[in-house]
Amino acid sequence: MSCNNTQRYGIKQIDGVPTIPVSSDHRNGDWIATDIYQGEFAQDTNTGAVHTRAGTKIVSTGAIPNQVMVLKARVYQVGTGAPTLVEYYNPFGYTLTTIRDAAGIYRIQGFTTVPTSEDFNNTLNNYEMYWSPNALLAGSNLDIYPAAATEVVLRSYDNTGTLGDNIIGEFSGGTSAIWNVITIMRYKV
Repeated sequence: MSCNNTQRYGIKQIDGVPTIPVSSDHRNGDWIATDIYQGEFAQDTNTGAVHTRAGTKIVSTGAIPNQVMVLKARVYQVGTGAPTLVEYYNPFGYTLTTIRDAAGIYRIQGFTTVPTSEDFNNTLNNYEMYWSPNALLAGSNLDIYPAAATEVVLRSYDNTGTLGDNIIGEFSGGTSAIWNVITIMRYKV
């Protein structure tokens, strides 16, 4: 009888930073795809960073900062109103508001409510953002960047490069929902 002790260890791969589940058993139906067990590893396919769970915190390994707050929101706009955020991953309980400063210039405010005893450093370079522009008007684009420790700015440009409203759509072809998604990561260093 022979025994092969060579085994491969797989690391879970996810799009983004892993999350803390609401219960301790993945079989009961309330876990989401990004939830991990205590001590389990997950690699962020966006950045290549490897994370693990330490109690109620997600800890990063390697050279990146060791704690990350993540918010994901679906974004769309109607007319000249401020863009609407439909938050679908907001574990730190931010209460976000959007403001329209001028045509094509909008602010998302409220990145201050952190329900932990630790506050994250208030410097602009501790943000990382991803924008998935699935439903912009043809030829248009959008920039997203931090403007202060508590807010980010969106700028939407039409196909001529001019700032404009009503570019961030909700639907593609009027039949299926194709959402624009903002992922905002704020690091503790």
